[in-house]
Amino acid sequence: MMQLRHLAPALAVILLCALTLAAAPSSKITDITLERGCPGCPTGTVLILRADGTATLTRTGDERFSTTNQTSKATIRPEDFARLATLIESKHFFQMKEEYADPNLQDAAWSTISVTCNGKLKKVMTHGDAAPANLQAILDELHAVEKRLFPAAHQAR
Repeated sequence: MMQLRHLAPALAVILLCALTLAAAPSSKITDITLERGCPGCPTGTVLILRADGTATLTRTGDERFSTTNQTSKATIRPEDFARLATLIESKHFFQMKEEYADPNLQDAAWSTISVTCNGKLKKVMTHGDAAPANLQAILDELHAVEKRLFPAAHQAR
């Protein structure tokens, strides 16, 4: 009985350390960018989300259509950024190919997701509807976050 009494605090410390390590992220995502465009479109968009809470949406202009860049700023909550980072990791973004394209499409809309993790940049581009399910889930969530953060930009569409 005496040994168990001395063992309990040690087990509690070990359990606390294990839980702390399990809860700590294995990587540090600092920036998430979604760029979208299409051949012949008058504008594209660039959504930039940063771990420091900075969120920027730029509607990129095209000289052929006499459109100019328009930039809006917002704040993303830390828990929302963390949720996105967790989604990106859980969908195996860092193991994806650099490009997914339908070889039968020439002039398709495109999206590029760029993520900076531990100081390294990873980009994945998709054309048309060629995104695999894991990539599409990330795209869908980024679109949803963009709509929540920049509702006025979506009302103008």
